[in-house]
Formats: sequence, structure tokens, C-alpha cells
Amino acid sequence: MILDLMIQNANIVRPYANGIQPGNIGIREGKIAYVGTEALEAKSYFDAAERLAFPRVIDAHTHIGIYQSFEKDAPTETASAVSGGVTCMLHYVRTGSLYLNQGGS
Repeated sequence: MILDLMIQNANIVRPYANGIQPGNIGIREGKIAYVGTEALEAKSYFDAAERLAFPRVIDAHTHIGIYQSFEKDAPTETASAVSGGVTCMLHYVRTGSLYLNQGGS
């Protein structure tokens, strides 16, 4: 298997792992195809030395569409999430009226 991209020398953070583990992450057709210590063949390589990598991060608490409509908010919020490694978001539906214009003492 030839990968599209091999992210090498990353400090990988994974659930249930005993600490941060050095390793490589392989991407094929836009998806994570490999996580481990082998250096597999790829079309391109990225050296992630001294960087953290969070493959398959889940954001378990999001509120898209609070301060503007869902249709306006979703594209920018999901793009921001993806750039941070988030691959799944759990969305809680609330409107801005619950947060905005609330008086305080």
C-alpha cells in the first residue's frame, strides 16, 4: 500500500494509551489509513518532529448556530474543527437567545 501522505516523527496522543507515543500517521484518499511506528512508502512526507498529533479527535460539546444562523455558522466552525484534527462533533442545539442579552447583577 502506498500512502498519499506519511506524517512522520509525531508525538501521538490517543485515548487509553499510556502517555504520548512517538510514531507515524499515514493518510490515503483523505482518510487515516495507518497509525504506528513503521515508515511506510508514501507520495509525500511531513516531518512532525516536536509536534503533537491527535488522530480521530471527537469534540463532544459544540454549539453551532448560537450567534448566527446554523447555515452561516456551520461552514466556518466545522472548517476550524477540522484544522485542529477534529473528525467528529457532537452538536447541542440551543439558540443565541439563551445566551445573549441576559442581564446580570
